[in-house]
Amino acid sequence: MRILVIDKLASFRKRLRGWLEEGGHARDNMLEASTGSAALETLRQEEFQVDAILCEWEQQTVCALDLLKQLRSVPGFTHIGFVAVGPPTPEAERQARTAGATAYLTQPLDPEVLLQTLVAIEKSALEARKRMASPTTRWRILANDQRDRPAAPPAQGVHQTAEAELRRGARSVYLAPGHELRVPAGGPLYWIENGQLNVVESRQDGSRLEYRIGPGQFLNEAPFGGIPVSSLSAIADGEVWLSCRDAADVDRIRKAHAVLFYGFRNTANDRARKFQKQGEQKPLEKGLAGEIESLPVGDLIGILHGARKTGVLRIQTPERSWYLQFTNGTLCHAECDGEVGEEVFYACLLIPRGHFEFMIGPSVDGPVTIGRETPALLLEGLKRRAERPSGAPSVREQ
Repeated sequence: MRILVIDKLASFRKRLRGWLEEGGHARDNMLEASTGSAALETLRQEEFQVDAILCEWEQQTVCALDLLKQLRSVPGFTHIGFVAVGPPTPEAERQARTAGATAYLTQPLDPEVLLQTLVAIEKSALEARKRMASPTTRWRILANDQRDRPAAPPAQGVHQTAEAELRRGARSVYLAPGHELRVPAGGPLYWIENGQLNVVESRQDGSRLEYRIGPGQFLNEAPFGGIPVSSLSAIADGEVWLSCRDAADVDRIRKAHAVLFYGFRNTANDRARKFQKQGEQKPLEKGLAGEIESLPVGDLIGILHGARKTGVLRIQTPERSWYLQFTNGTLCHAECDGEVGEEVFYACLLIPRGHFEFMIGPSVDGPVTIGRETPALLLEGLKRRAERPSGAPSVREQ
């Protein structure tokens, strides 16, 4: 069981880890953070492979309520147990449980109650897995009943995002426990729908990675991000079923959605950072990530323009995802919720808070929806922001 401990005090985090170790939890399965934003960054780096979060509820620097709301708003992360630790007041407990906390423990914290709560979370997770349809059954249904059916048309008014296009027309692959999947050069892109894979990946630069991936994670994404792979194999840890798209289909979709290229490249580089063996590290591209509160969007774009960066800037708020593509520092494409162009960029400048990540890489072909030069865009955006009525809602409030 992997547990993330969040508290502003290092001494209290240390005490919690001590209790967890005494209760039989392995030290290697414990993560920690001092703030909610740091916790989100840790979760992203760990690709959300965490079973439970133990979080101080009322510390302002932690912002536990915002963190919990963000977790519960993202499909696929609702399974993570969230244990709030706070004062013995009905209002605090009501607030935590309403926001989606799995449990609320009062201070002073009883170590035995904490350990029993974590056991209950683990049992609940195991029971939920038992109630899920067997991957084998699901695979048979997909293979036998839907094999010859055309892909369902997109819902009316739904923007065809890169993710939606990847999923449309994907085929399913079932792996029995212990089965080895070998992916040849030029092979398809896979992503896991259910189960776990142990992966061994050798790249043409000589690096060798060994890692474990689970639901929602890609397999063989590196070649689609311009990073050649010489060999790739994965062994199923239990029953596993995957979805996959042939390389030609992925390349076609990637040309229409340049963000895919940078996303795949970013994932591949992150894996290299985490899983290259000590002493065998290869030089890696370094992107940029942080919080909008500390680096406003306009300043961030000015930095990318001045440094002549090439890549995609992703800005994530609880409600939306924004993508801005740069080539040699020039903004050439802006997209959010199916809308594209300069108006999207101007709205982006008004984002008051959120997380940003710049995914670096070489220039690739993609849509061009911005006609103005970047300095002119920034000036116009600043002008519009200055002309906004003082009481006008921000992007987040609209």
